[in-house]
Amino acid sequence: MHKLSILFLALMIGLGQAIAYDFDDSESYGGIFDDEEYSSTESSNDSEDSYSTEDSYTAEETYSTEASYSSEEPSSTTIEASASQWDNLSYEELGLSQWEFQQVKKSNLTRSKLLSLLEIGVRPAEYLQKPWEQLGVSEDQWLNERSKGLEDTDIDRSYRNNANNQSYAYLSLLVPSLYQWKVDKKAEAISMNVIWGLSVGATVYLGLTSKNKEYFYTIPVIAAVHIWSFANGLLETQWETNPDANRFSWGVAPNFDGGWAGICQWRF
Repeated sequence: MHKLSILFLALMIGLGQAIAYDFDDSESYGGIFDDEEYSSTESSNDSEDSYSTEDSYTAEETYSTEASYSSEEPSSTTIEASASQWDNLSYEELGLSQWEFQQVKKSNLTRSKLLSLLEIGVRPAEYLQKPWEQLGVSEDQWLNERSKGLEDTDIDRSYRNNANNQSYAYLSLLVPSLYQWKVDKKAEAISMNVIWGLSVGATVYLGLTSKNKEYFYTIPVIAAVHIWSFANGLLETQWETNPDANRFSWGVAPNFDGGWAGICQWRF
């Protein structure tokens, strides 16, 4: 009986050791498995991060490249369009000089605009100088009048706003110095008023005191002042309305070459 108890005790101890050994092995194996699983998960995450970063970089690079290409595309298209609009167009057939054609290409003038200008008889060199600004009209008005065959002098007469001043010039025939005061020519206006006043005063005085009708000598002076004021205003307004008159030169200025003999060199 005592032997059976010892044997049973030995079996229990051995069984306990076996169970303890198996438990340790399972924990060790489980730890290894967890480490491997963690490593695998971490590696997978790193791979995904790397993949997403590469994809993001690739996408950004592709987008920036496409954006850059898109931004450059209009300029190249503009250049091609600018170059293509002058293809198959001979400036000699249009009656233009090479210099004029180069000026047209450097400006923003389009092919259709150039052809429309030539149809109404306007050369591009003249158009690029913007003559309508000097005439005080709009570009459309200038082109419309030129299409009717009018020259700049005719357009200037039609559109220049000097009707009021010219009316004052006509009224100056009745009221001396009226035009001169209107255009702020004070020196001439004062001179006319003084001469006119003295002449009228002398005429009245002589008419009241003289028996020989001496006042007739002062009446021409009064008339001369009226004519002076009228003629001065009329000539100035006509000079302004006629651009060709601005190029008129008497040629009488004294100089070392011609002196006063230049009076024979009237030119327009």
